[in-house]
Amino acid sequence: MNSVQFTKVVGPACVQDLGRVGQLALGLPLGGTMAPSRLRALNFSIGNDPHAAGLEVFGSVTFEVTHATRFAVDGGPAERLEPGQSRTITTDGQRLRILALEGGIDVPSVLGGRGLLPHARMGGHDGRWLRSGDVLPLGALPGADGVHTPHEALPSTPHAELLVPLFPGPDAHLLLSMEHIYAASFRLSRTSDRSGVRLEGSSIDLVSREPGAPSLPLVPGAVQVPPNGLPIVLGPDHPVSGGYPVVAVVARSALEPLFVAPLGSTLRFVPSR
Repeated sequence: MNSVQFTKVVGPACVQDLGRVGQLALGLPLGGTMAPSRLRALNFSIGNDPHAAGLEVFGSVTFEVTHATRFAVDGGPAERLEPGQSRTITTDGQRLRILALEGGIDVPSVLGGRGLLPHARMGGHDGRWLRSGDVLPLGALPGADGVHTPHEALPSTPHAELLVPLFPGPDAHLLLSMEHIYAASFRLSRTSDRSGVRLEGSSIDLVSREPGAPSLPLVPGAVQVPPNGLPIVLGPDHPVSGGYPVVAVVARSALEPLFVAPLGSTLRFVPSR
């Protein structure tokens, strides 16, 4: 059986796929990679099923394989790694990098997904982030001839100001006006994680919320405003319900560019058209 060994892991890194569909009733968010289009493209480039699990790297990883294996990292072409060779993947100024390996990372599927859900300690490799020395199995190689469609390099995320389109949320009436949030400028906080992107900068003022307001079901991209007025854009590992006002929801097409943007980037919200 082919396997990959991570000889050195610095910073967070975890197994992720395209998520767990239809598990909200069990209290589980969709989860999955923060960059689904990148993972699909990388899997396609090495002949994997698009749902094959890969790796999200938020620091750096060095890895080796037991059999000759093709791999691909966002921003570069597919490569071939021979036994005895090693490669190091780093974020290189990006928020995260995606690594796909031929055959896919073959950890057990848990409730329809292989990806790590950190807060539930499930999925991924034994329900945890990777550590130096971890060995993970790879699935069967897709083909014996080793010929695959070339991988077109994906562009790096620019550091220019992000323009993020919004729809009004169920608590939009608590804003003084939607124009108030559109006029504000924010930075992506370095305290952000897979549960949510925390924003710094302008504070959003709300009118008083009714006492005892019920918790709302939540989705990725929901924009919550906690008591300090600094918004949180919920990520793939979001809580499935919550009591903070949801004043807006990020357009689905804008989620991946937001989630992969380097922390510290500036952001402005704009009306969705």
